[in-house]
Amino acid sequence: MWFRRAFFYAMYGAPVVLPLWLVLARTFILRVDEWEIPFLTFAAVVLAAVMAVVSGIVWFRSTVRRERAVSWLDVGVLGAWYLSIVFAGLVDHAAISIPVILIAVVAFWSSIWQLLTETGRRVKSALAGLDYRAEPAQEYNATRRATMAPQSGPTADAPGAGQIIRIESPTDPDVGGAAPN
Repeated sequence: MWFRRAFFYAMYGAPVVLPLWLVLARTFILRVDEWEIPFLTFAAVVLAAVMAVVSGIVWFRSTVRRERAVSWLDVGVLGAWYLSIVFAGLVDHAAISIPVILIAVVAFWSSIWQLLTETGRRVKSALAGLDYRAEPAQEYNATRRATMAPQSGPTADAPGAGQIIRIESPTDPDVGGAAPN
């Protein structure tokens, strides 16, 4: 449980720390050319945005918020993604970006799938508690007609059938009130 909880808290810092690590490691350890730095900075900003979106989708699951721990699937996918980003800062080859991008796509769709699955489970359990039976219109109308008995004359709730209450303004001269000046 502590390991899953550690990944829960790592999700908050990862969108800042890992793209920053990528830029700094490639700039100072691998000594990339000056013309690569703007491209690298742009890639780090996009990576931070994607990581924030995936972290947000994972956080939207109620079990993650309640337990303050991610699932084991999240641990595996996010762990592989975080490690691939760390290795991308240490390896000077363009092909290292392929695993980062592929695992990012897997992390996104995995988090979407888990969110939809959990939400579907919660909706089913909420609807299972409802006792609802749809009655066909013909049966409803037949039942309604049978319960309504024909009446001779006005009913107690018919217009004009009961006691009439009249409320008049106190400023009305017919009532005896004084007219305003």
